[in-house]
Amino acid sequence: MRAVEYDPKKLSLPPDWAERAEALKKRLLKENDPLKRSEIIRKNEIWSEIKFELRKVFSEKCWYTESPQRGTDTDVDHFRPKRRVFERSTKGDEHPGYWWLAYDLDNYRYSCIYANRLRRDIETDLVGGKADRFPVVEATRAMGPDANWKSEKTYLIDPCNPDEVAMITFKEDGEAMARFPASEQYKHDMAMLSIECYNINHSDFVKARMDVKASIEELRVEAKRLFARLEDGDADHKQSYRQAISTLRKMREKTAPYSAFCIAITDSFRGDESLAGIFL
Repeated sequence: MRAVEYDPKKLSLPPDWAERAEALKKRLLKENDPLKRSEIIRKNEIWSEIKFELRKVFSEKCWYTESPQRGTDTDVDHFRPKRRVFERSTKGDEHPGYWWLAYDLDNYRYSCIYANRLRRDIETDLVGGKADRFPVVEATRAMGPDANWKSEKTYLIDPCNPDEVAMITFKEDGEAMARFPASEQYKHDMAMLSIECYNINHSDFVKARMDVKASIEELRVEAKRLFARLEDGDADHKQSYRQAISTLRKMREKTAPYSAFCIAITDSFRGDESLAGIFL
């Protein structure tokens, strides 16, 4: 996971979208019946109209998994669920959902369906996906529009917060893991719950990251081979070496698929003089 630089003010919204969103929010605030509020939201899913704009924010990648999203189904996720909260409904203590944020641009995240919907991994039999989950320290849970929801102590990493995405790192086998040990409980739990809820370790993503690792290894070997021959003064060797280093650098950029994993793998190359150009 990488930090997403998301500024809703920079989105190119459809004509009158902001006005329609504001009108719908006012309708929700005036409606006291939870069922009627839910129906207003169900019949006015205007966030789908800005999916393409959200897609462009992070180079057409899912904001949670960094998986490329071309020719695939995608969602506009409400970071804070709009109609109900799983953690409260399972306790028999219903939460109405963060309905007052249903049309708030700040609450939207661009997501692949594996991260946003419940999906069973046929290889591991594990079920992941955010759906309507939103775990927080319950004493801080906002129950209505008058509550200070920004002060909630959340357990899901928000990709729009740079300090939070750093809580996840990766093993060499392609699996995501918590950067902090269990002794640092909150940071550790936040990472592990996010990995589960966003389906970051779904087999398809792990395999994709391992494919990336294979490419990294090929480039590493090639770069080291060519570096050893630079003293020959051969222009072709020099150009090929530069190309290998340049490609490795690009794999670490935010625009690249699974770039956080690429960083975790290539950081182990630090100290190798033949690969120093990757980090400059």
